[in-house]
Order: sequence, then C-alpha cells, then structure tokens
Amino acid sequence: MAAKPDAKTHDLRTLFIRSVSFDAEESHLEAAFSEVGPVKQCFLVRVKGQPKHRGFGFVQFALPEDAERAVGELNGKNLCGRKLQ
Repeated sequence: MAAKPDAKTHDLRTLFIRSVSFDAEESHLEAAFSEVGPVKQCFLVRVKGQPKHRGFGFVQFALPEDAERAVGELNGKNLCGRKLQ
C-alpha cells in the first residue's frame, strides 16, 4: 500500500485561480497551465444546478515546483479576454 501524500505537499501543488473569463472552460485553463508543467487536475467552480462557472477554479500540478513556476509565469496572463490572478 502506498503512503498517503503529505497534505502540505498537496497544498503546494494546488493553485487557486480567480478572475477567470466566463467564456473560458476547463480545457482553456488546462492548456494554459500545462505549458508550465504536467497538470494533474483542473476545474472551474460551477453555479449549482447550472452549466456556467463562477469565475474561479483550481489547478493541481504533479510537482510543487511547477505550481510555483506557474504563479510567476502565468499571473496576469490573458485567458479568453481576462487577466488571470
């Protein structure tokens, strides 16, 4: 049985992304962030019972170093007409 990942390491790999254009989808987010490193998971938080998202989401990288690099390289990047934060 594999050991459970350290919660602290998991947190360092996950980024909270805000100011996401309402025209953007998960595929746009994943494409932008995968330029930095392998993306393990990404999702946009949706309005309950509706297909539209709330303008923010999460991206989880395989490595904490990639998440740190993404903050430096992609903060303020234009994605579908809005600057990511």
